[in-house]
Amino acid sequence: KVQQVGTTNYDIALNSLYRRLLSDVSLTQKIKSITDVVTETLGADFSRIWITRPGDLCERGCLHGSVTDGPHVCRKRSSCLHLIASSGRYTHTNGGHRRVPFGAYKIGRVASGEWSHFVTNDVVHDVRVHDHEWAERLGLVSFAGYRLVSSEGRTVGVLAMFSPKALTSSEENLRESFAAL
Repeated sequence: KVQQVGTTNYDIALNSLYRRLLSDVSLTQKIKSITDVVTETLGADFSRIWITRPGDLCERGCLHGSVTDGPHVCRKRSSCLHLIASSGRYTHTNGGHRRVPFGAYKIGRVASGEWSHFVTNDVVHDVRVHDHEWAERLGLVSFAGYRLVSSEGRTVGVLAMFSPKALTSSEENLRESFAAL
């Protein structure tokens, strides 16, 4: 790639992403482009986007549907977060986190507005991260999750990523740019 003077790799990545988002492809493909660019540009281990949609698995196999107490209970069965795109180490969208209730885990707490965003450079020790052994085994250092909000201020989803390196403030600004798309 040829880089123009005064243009950063981040600018190039954002311009490329804008072109992809303006192209004539499905919404799911556009969302996948965002996770691809986040993973590639920021060196994430994996990144994901969940979109707010009606609860469709509450009575048919969602692991949260039967939880009646604790931090992972489904509080709002009319809608939940649906995993739409995943890039990097994990590309599947049908695993255990395919549905996340509002208020559960880091993702659901960001979506509910309890947290406006969630960033840590110490996932192995941060008490808000629920599986420290998994994070340590994969060599993960940081996590960032941002609420995706419509122009009317309504939560439309969450963008999240795990990385094997600490996140810098310039990368935080770029992630916020991705979340604002």
